[in-house]
Amino acid sequence: MFNRFCLRAMLIIFALILLAAIGAGLALGMASFVVLAAALVLAAGMWFLLPPISGLLGRLGALRCFLLLSALCLAVKGGYILLVRVPLSGDADTFYNYACALAGLRPEAGWRYMALFPHIYGYSAFLSVFVRLLGEAPLLAQWLNVLLSLLAGACIYRLCLRELGLRQAVSAYLLWILCPSQTMFNSLAISEPLYTALLLCIVLLCSALASARGGTAKWLAAGVLGGLLLRYFNLCRPIAAILVVALLLWLLFLEPKRLSDSGGKRWLAFLAAALVVSAVSGPLIDARLEAKLGEPPARAVGYNMYVGLNESSGGAWNAEDSALLDELNGEAGSTAVQIQEQFQELSKQRAAQIQDWPRLLLRKLGTLIGTDSGCVEYSLASLEHPSLFSAACTGFYWACILVAVINCALLLRRAESSILMLLPIYAIGLVLAQMLVEVAGRYHYSLIPAILVMAAYKGGKKETSAA
Repeated sequence: MFNRFCLRAMLIIFALILLAAIGAGLALGMASFVVLAAALVLAAGMWFLLPPISGLLGRLGALRCFLLLSALCLAVKGGYILLVRVPLSGDADTFYNYACALAGLRPEAGWRYMALFPHIYGYSAFLSVFVRLLGEAPLLAQWLNVLLSLLAGACIYRLCLRELGLRQAVSAYLLWILCPSQTMFNSLAISEPLYTALLLCIVLLCSALASARGGTAKWLAAGVLGGLLLRYFNLCRPIAAILVVALLLWLLFLEPKRLSDSGGKRWLAFLAAALVVSAVSGPLIDARLEAKLGEPPARAVGYNMYVGLNESSGGAWNAEDSALLDELNGEAGSTAVQIQEQFQELSKQRAAQIQDWPRLLLRKLGTLIGTDSGCVEYSLASLEHPSLFSAACTGFYWACILVAVINCALLLRRAESSILMLLPIYAIGLVLAQMLVEVAGRYHYSLIPAILVMAAYKGGKKETSAA
């Protein structure tokens, strides 16, 4: 059948991207073959030991198991931020300063940078709510990250419980708890934990709808909620379109029967409501931002494209392009919209001058998903042995990739589809989109749930279902 062919094609593409990540990391010297050997040993341990351990914990029952895992998650994530204090710097310092300015606790430090990159507002506004309530409390952003990690872990657990079964849900949550990079990112005041939690909430909402019944009104209400979540997700990181496309691809090619049977009208009602709410709320937020910033926020991502096409830096941040941004920003009468439009034109010129596209794309792929040590780079001031932390993060990450690839291969024969397939489709879309714009190691953070869920997929659909 055509939908099974599409599912297999998606799984193959996802698996090839994951294997290419390891290949790029090794080819570019970002990690060693020693790390790969450790990852292979760890992957074998995951394959043989994780299922029986999860099965043993599953004897407690779904609720007790969830409470136990959540307590463990709180202890691991909370313990780390108490032990490792990372000073604010770079993007984290920008987010926090804007949050304090939005809360009225600090004078505005100039809103132009937020006008240039309005996605800064999403996380800063979220953080400012708590800054306004609690003041500049120590580790405020970090404890919020821990709570967001708990929310994300709960979503992963519930998704796998509903779609796969109790053992797989326990395995996925355990991997989330043990993931060293995710734990380390909690010590930074950055937006990744927030928009990843929003992503998982949207997927969980779709999962609930996939097995729900009821009238169209219920689905319209879910669409309104979904549209609001999509809009805020996009406000934190302008990639919500990737998730929307992923959902459409899932419905059209992997689960077309959902549109052809009696539930088709309900799914269409949900999608229509979500898209309308998201579209209508966009201009309202832009208007609010314009009033706050004193100028219209930029919609184009010209600067990010310009940086992403820089061959010498491999599409990553570099001082030269940053200096050009400062230069254009310093011109009299310049606006955020004009500056981003200028960079769009410059991006076209730079694209025409690229001499080695394969090399550039390989370097970008390596930077984006080749290793999982981006969290270490942000924490260098607080770590005594950063190379060991980098090896631990990348080794665990590669091990999960290897197990996920094996599970993808097993699924090729069974061709089982579920709403969980949204995660690898989203992962493919994000990797492809990032090949056009600036890349950084932390930008693959929202892909980690997809990798962990696929790594926990062993055993097949509804093996020990307790949903």
